[in-house]
Amino acid sequence: MTTREVLPPPPTSADALIEWRAALKFTQREAALALGCSRTALQNWEARVNEVPPFIGLAMAEVSRRYRPRRGRTAPTLAPG
Repeated sequence: MTTREVLPPPPTSADALIEWRAALKFTQREAALALGCSRTALQNWEARVNEVPPFIGLAMAEVSRRYRPRRGRTAPTLAPG
């Protein structure tokens, strides 16, 4: 049996969150829904009122992996699992 090194989550900053949301063309509401948080929490992270929790970087990576743009619409959709 080999031991695995546990890596910390990717660093997440307000700037990274803002860039991620812009790249996916998410509104704050859509991004919050995709990340599993409230729009107010997302808004406070982006405004640097509160620090972005480390787990949000993992959620952003997973949402990015599953993201598929809809044809003819700007609203995003997520591919299943």
